[in-house]
Amino acid sequence: MRRIFICDPACVLPFGHNPFGVNYFTKHLNSRFDKAFGVCCRYLPKEISDRHGFVPFYDFYYDDYVTIERPANAPKAIPMSRKGPDPLEQRATEDAARLMRQYDISSNDSLMFPSLDFYGAVGLLNALQGLPRSRWPTLYFRFIGVMEYSSRRYPDAQPELIMRLKRALADGISIRFAAEVPAYARQISALLGQPVAVVPYPEVGPLMPIGADEPFVVYLPGSARGDKGFFELYRIFAAARRLDPEGAIRFVTQVLPDRELEQHQRYVSQLYAVPGVELLPAIIPATEMDAQYRRCHAVLLPYETHIYKVRGSSVMMEAACFGRPIVTLTGTGFADQVAAYGLGEAVPAIDDMVPAILGLSRMKRADIEDRAARARARFAADSAAAYEEWMRP
Repeated sequence: MRRIFICDPACVLPFGHNPFGVNYFTKHLNSRFDKAFGVCCRYLPKEISDRHGFVPFYDFYYDDYVTIERPANAPKAIPMSRKGPDPLEQRATEDAARLMRQYDISSNDSLMFPSLDFYGAVGLLNALQGLPRSRWPTLYFRFIGVMEYSSRRYPDAQPELIMRLKRALADGISIRFAAEVPAYARQISALLGQPVAVVPYPEVGPLMPIGADEPFVVYLPGSARGDKGFFELYRIFAAARRLDPEGAIRFVTQVLPDRELEQHQRYVSQLYAVPGVELLPAIIPATEMDAQYRRCHAVLLPYETHIYKVRGSSVMMEAACFGRPIVTLTGTGFADQVAAYGLGEAVPAIDDMVPAILGLSRMKRADIEDRAARARARFAADSAAAYEEWMRP
């Protein structure tokens, strides 16, 4: 039996890319393997892991970066220390070894990390050294530019991870590498001296027809965060109202989480005051997000270019699949894909976003839908070819 384990120790929050990514890859790979298991952090809320059929397994290694709630009977977070062996690496190694034992993993199996994280990777490589070479599985490591270099022990963890990966390759461990966007794939390939495939999400859902309803709705999916341009929204929304005083264009976005909302009440009040702006709760269910995608006519991604220079966007991939044109900034890791496939428009600056949105709003809805469908087909064809190449036996 050929099995694949889609592993993400950082899949712990009920929102964000991690649970969606594990779910997308698990469903997609069920058709390629006899069995596909989604394996997440044991502290992901039970309703989420149950809904997707995930195996709650890993401890959480990133308390320095993400605040989570542990059950009362759970092991405590490891205190900060830079002396002696790295206790987080030890815990990750123990988890990986336990996964090997519990599922009797062998050379017939594969393990994929769709959102590679530092401790998940090094823990697994350590655990494999305790197995006979004849039982080593094939590994699929997909870099997305989020948790790969998140380590308490190494302030600059990139050289450490690259060294560990090169050593594993020299030992004979079979690792296939991928990255979410072309710019990152080129960077990782140069560091490793290995081919790195460009692998976006698998197809996440069907093409959604674009409604002819008025007004023209622009949606900003996902968490409200500074690096995703939340604090540029008033500037964008106010400019749109000046150029579109009749309110033919509307905007829909989520607000900040409660713990941040108090610090930015005045700013959020300004957003509320802009006519034609709808603010959703900080966390919304997947059904609500799906409804907003169906309702909207375009997706706006004002992501900070210095943070997203080599990073992709799960929202960009979803919007491309659902057939919603994207407006984003040049300089992000995914802007080249938006331009190359005709997925929307990448503009040089925040102030250029509103004219781009106005231009889309004046197009016939049928023309937007036709253009989005053709762009989706190009994107999906290249994505399918990338998977075939990356996962070829």
